[in-house]
Amino acid sequence: MPSGVTIFDKDGGIAVELGSDGSLPVAIQPYLGSVKSSGDNVGSAQTGKVVWTPQSGRKIHLWGFMLSSDTAGAIKFNMGATTIIPNHYIPINGTVVVSGGAREIWVAPSGDAKLEYTSTIAGNHSVFCWGEEV
Repeated sequence: MPSGVTIFDKDGGIAVELGSDGSLPVAIQPYLGSVKSSGDNVGSAQTGKVVWTPQSGRKIHLWGFMLSSDTAGAIKFNMGATTIIPNHYIPINGTVVVSGGAREIWVAPSGDAKLEYTSTIAGNHSVFCWGEEV
C-alpha cells in the first residue's frame, strides 16, 4: 500500500488513497458514489471554476473535500454568487482535508445546482471533492 493519505468510509473501508507525493487518488472504492476533481490550475487564481455539475434534476450531496497548493492562499466554495463554504486558508505546500464522515457537509438546495470554487492562489492548486448525487 502506498504511503500517503488514506480517507476511510463510514464502514472503515478505504474510500480514497492519495500517493505519498500528494497526487490525486491512487484507489477509489465505489462507496463514494461520485468523486470530482478540478485538476491542477497552474499560475492563476480562479473565479467560479466548476468542480461538479450534477446530472439533470439531481442534487449534489457533498461529503468532503481536499485542497492542496504549492502557494499560500484561500479557496472557498460557491454556487453562483452565493458562498456556501467560506474560505479555507492553505499554507505554502499545504493540504487541507474536510470530511463529514458519513454525513454531508453541504446539500445543494435544488437540482442542477453546480458546485464551484473561487481561489486567491496564483500557483498550482488542486480541488478534490467527494459525495453523491441524489
